[in-house]
Amino acid sequence: MKDLLAYCRAGKNEQTWISVDLQDVISNVLRDLEASIKESKARIKIDRLPTVQANPREIDRLFHNLISNGIKFCGKDNTPHIEIKAQSQQQHWLITVKDNGIGIEPQYQEKIFQIFQRLQSLEEYPGTGVGLAICQKIVERHGGSIWVESQPDRGSSFYFTLPQKEFIQQHQAYVCDNRNNLK
Repeated sequence: MKDLLAYCRAGKNEQTWISVDLQDVISNVLRDLEASIKESKARIKIDRLPTVQANPREIDRLFHNLISNGIKFCGKDNTPHIEIKAQSQQQHWLITVKDNGIGIEPQYQEKIFQIFQRLQSLEEYPGTGVGLAICQKIVERHGGSIWVESQPDRGSSFYFTLPQKEFIQQHQAYVCDNRNNLK
């Protein structure tokens, strides 16, 4: 129920965008996930990440979902390895969250971003099938896109884009116009 509520709220909060240091966001998320990181003995490598204009709660939720999935979908008797990095592109930051987990068959790679989509049984991997749908809503709300590249038994790389600071005002104006039905 909590995940469904989070899905419904994603993209509906007031448009509160501030400068958000993604390093700080990751530090907070890792503190929140400390127990599962210790239990799984996860190794998480974080490259230097940028500061972006964003809604801090939503960006926190985005990284929380992607990192916790990397830990959860690691496979039995496997130590999770997660790598987070950012690359500057023309108008966006390309953020990558890569894991060494169970991977995703090609035919399901778009489906996983739909609400209530699960590829494994609840007994094997608990969850609601809402987390990646929330991620997609958050990224799209911030003017970006999200996708995955994955191979079964070889892990997944989740990519998403966020506008660089100088291009954010264009997107914020569009969101405001769209919300007020002014096109």
